[in-house]
Amino acid sequence: MIDKYTQRLRGVGASFEVRCNFCSTWRTCNDFHISNGKYKSICKECHRSKYGSGSGYKPPSQIQRSQESRLRKEKWLTELQTCTSCGSVKQRKEFYNDRQKAYLPYCCSTRRTSDQIEHDIKEQKKTCFICDLRLNFNEFGFSPKSRDERRPYCKCCEAARAKVYSDNPERMRAIQQTDDGSIDVKSLSDMLRNTSNCQHCGVKLVQDYPVGPRNKTIDHDVPLSRGGLHTLSNITIMCLGCNSAKGQRTLSEFSMVKKKRSAT
Repeated sequence: MIDKYTQRLRGVGASFEVRCNFCSTWRTCNDFHISNGKYKSICKECHRSKYGSGSGYKPPSQIQRSQESRLRKEKWLTELQTCTSCGSVKQRKEFYNDRQKAYLPYCCSTRRTSDQIEHDIKEQKKTCFICDLRLNFNEFGFSPKSRDERRPYCKCCEAARAKVYSDNPERMRAIQQTDDGSIDVKSLSDMLRNTSNCQHCGVKLVQDYPVGPRNKTIDHDVPLSRGGLHTLSNITIMCLGCNSAKGQRTLSEFSMVKKKRSAT
């Protein structure tokens, strides 16, 4: 049985002709475009008359795909996203777009000009994007990808961000269910900055890298896993050593354990 494509071909001397399905005219093979090793069903002349010509021509299928892609992107850009630096909730199109056309997790308000970066490097100071304080470079974490080799937020705000935002879905769900609105990155950062001693053992705290046992940490007095609330009244600033030893105990349970150990 001869297929429909073969029926459109006929030999003419040493060559052959192809029939156009649009105008039903037999034409030479040079009058047709080739796709996947076969002559297209419509000749070049009919193609131009039907779809137009020129360098800007696009087939209908390609136009449809482009329109669908544009609509998907427009919808994606209007979705809400939380800034990882300042905590603002904005549409994704309001976030900074880098040279690779990728939308970064922080909004455009964190963008500095080239002159500002040079000025910061010269002074060895920069402004934290969260607390808006101008601090020495040693108050910021190291970042090899940044031009000034410093992270955009200070160490206190970075620690506060880690407590407010979590990649763990269960922990984030517990935070959202028990949050009374008293905790945000700014309030926790101020709490860290204004606390100089561990509120449990009294050791002098530091906020430095590499992380050591005297580093500042934020802890829930009653852990979220034990039904504790994500409120400012349930927050304690303690050293990393005490925080690690406390584990999933409540602060009162941990204090009793330490008293028993010191008594023995």
